[in-house]
Amino acid sequence: MLFALLAVFITALLVLYLYVMPKWRQHQAYQKAIQEKESRLAATPWPQETDLLGRHYKLIREKLDGVPGTDQLGLVKLSEDIIQQATNTFSERILKQFDSTKHFINGVSRIDYKDAYDRFAQELTEQQLTLESTRFGLNEDGQEPVWQMILKLWTAQMLYQLARENHLTVLADEEGVAAISALPPIAYAVAENDPPPPYLLEFPIRLRLAGHLDDFLRFAQQLSAPVRFLPLKQLEISTTPPNPPVAGQTNRVDTATFNIVCSSFFQPTPPTSEVLENE
Repeated sequence: MLFALLAVFITALLVLYLYVMPKWRQHQAYQKAIQEKESRLAATPWPQETDLLGRHYKLIREKLDGVPGTDQLGLVKLSEDIIQQATNTFSERILKQFDSTKHFINGVSRIDYKDAYDRFAQELTEQQLTLESTRFGLNEDGQEPVWQMILKLWTAQMLYQLARENHLTVLADEEGVAAISALPPIAYAVAENDPPPPYLLEFPIRLRLAGHLDDFLRFAQQLSAPVRFLPLKQLEISTTPPNPPVAGQTNRVDTATFNIVCSSFFQPTPPTSEVLENE
């Protein structure tokens, strides 16, 4: 009889230490976490009542995701549309030649770069201009990714062609080198410590143009279109007044020199739609 009571006592101790105590410690941890959350919630302007907090949460979700069954877009969709518009300048070209953004970054070669360089240089040569890689801002010693150098060339070429279509002249220095140069790319990240690649890359291009003001205004309007987004970031206009000025007249000057900086944008991470198509 004594032996049986001892066995029951030992079993009770084992259950207490192996099952009840861990559960009790887990319960205390959960209770402490709940108290900490309640303390944090009390320090915020959010309502603590379940119904009010639920309605507040619903409003936030509608701002993010939009209202189902209506034309009201959420911030998530709006941001996706803005990024798509900002980066669509070369999307069609990349998909046509390389199938995807990932294949473009990993598969573009020095041969592709040389072909892009020669094509642009030939266009400039036809206008008695030359392209010099170092002055333009290309680092051909292997330190700069090839795909970034190609995007610089594509951006400059598109701006040059658009200027020519609007009867603007790309100026040159004393040696005949075109006044077109690529500034260092600008990287944008969602968070400060985000790992590479960046969320968005900007490729600014500096040009010096000459022509009529009306032609330049038309050029500036065409920088943003459904098929391209090359916003004007900097503008400096210089001109020479009539010499001598005519007294009693407006003395309007129609031609001027325009020092500008325009940028293209590229997203190194594949867009969501592109990822879904590849899957």
